[in-house]
Amino acid sequence: PALSLDGHCAKLSKAVKQQYMELPQRDTVQAMYIWIDGTGEDLRRKTKTLNAEPKTIEDVPEWNFVGSDYDMYLIPRAMFRDPFRKDPNKLILCEALRRDCKPAETNLRHTCKKIMDMVENLHPWFGMEQDNHLSSSFCDCRYIEEAIEKLSRRQSYHNRAYDPKGGLDNARRLTGFSAPDINKFSAGVANHSAAVRIPRSVAQDQRGYLEDRRPSANCDPYSVTEALIRTCLLNEEGEEPVEYSER
Repeated sequence: PALSLDGHCAKLSKAVKQQYMELPQRDTVQAMYIWIDGTGEDLRRKTKTLNAEPKTIEDVPEWNFVGSDYDMYLIPRAMFRDPFRKDPNKLILCEALRRDCKPAETNLRHTCKKIMDMVENLHPWFGMEQDNHLSSSFCDCRYIEEAIEKLSRRQSYHNRAYDPKGGLDNARRLTGFSAPDINKFSAGVANHSAAVRIPRSVAQDQRGYLEDRRPSANCDPYSVTEALIRTCLLNEEGEEPVEYSER
């Protein structure tokens, strides 16, 4: 039967939960492993009890989970304090590998990390909202104009990278009405209907950042930021990403 969380039941539920949250852990730590699932949009998670508090991500052991028909590896990549279960418990962000140790189909972090390493000396900055901002502390308007020109020549590639359905989700949103048109590239100062918007303050100061307003709300940030770096900083052209040899 369903449990109502209204009124008295809600208070009772929170009280019971709090009793378990306050149980002594002694020296053990609950590490919640989190990863992107096979849909490319949702998250999965499970918790491992560790015998000691990890100090760095290297202290967190690899793990596995059952994929569609075989076990997949979970590789810890980042660790954060758990705001829900409190210290010393941890949240562990992972990437998923197949049994042959190659990236899972929805593990877009793997190639994104490779691309980011290629431009680490340029220190690109990203601000993720529903719009995606590419900024740099050394980004003058001449560079912004060059980046816009590069983006204008790669419309189809970015459409595919900007939502998990390869552009199908954005086709319903980017209609040109108070939003960019998915079939046309446009750019402008303080123009919220443009594909790429230049904030008015940036135009006045002649330096700052650009806003690419096309990525969907359910986009994969790894896919979006990788596409921006490939086009704007690695000067890629054409409708397919360039394959680079291992460094």
